Amino acid sequence: YMLDNNILPQSETSNGTDVTDYYTLEQTLVPRNGEYPLMLSEFEHEQSLIDYAHLVAVDHRANINVGVSPTGQVLTYTHPYPAFSAITNDGKNVAQLLSQVDGNYYEGYNGSYVTLNFGRLDVSHGAKLVIVSDLIIIKCPIYIQTLDAHGNWRTVATIYTRNFWATDVIDLKNCLPEAHGRLMVRLCFVH
Repeated sequence: YMLDNNILPQSETSNGTDVTDYYTLEQTLVPRNGEYPLMLSEFEHEQSLIDYAHLVAVDHRANINVGVSPTGQVLTYTHPYPAFSAITNDGKNVAQLLSQVDGNYYEGYNGSYVTLNFGRLDVSHGAKLVIVSDLIIIKCPIYIQTLDAHGNWRTVATIYTRNFWATDVIDLKNCLPEAHGRLMVRLCFVH
């Protein structure tokens, strides 16, 4: 077996309440005797009580990527557009750091945020936000916000960082009522 990632990262801040986690495996499954064995195990000094687990396999063309949302929605995407600007709360443009999966990253901290401006994309058929994130020290939430019709930022999804790089996909089709020609998304950090 090889380690893929941790699951249930939101349990760190759930105060002992039940949580449900959806995760896209980053490692390719390898069949053994016609089966795909997976092992769930604790690797920290914690206790997990697992009530239900299932694997969803998605058959897709090679040029299509598949991910899962924080609510378990299986989503497909191709060639995500990078933001042309990514302005931090202290005015720095970190778009280059967030433009591709290459190990160069923006590190959020408690109270920080990044406003992503994707410009004048056609979102009439919907939009999906693809995020690749990792944790540094603490598993923590990242709040995904969009502008409402009154120009206020509202949280439309929450993702949780994991021990290793993981991909989350957020369906924004019902969260962009007033794009006004500019598609903007804010990532808010609280730890």
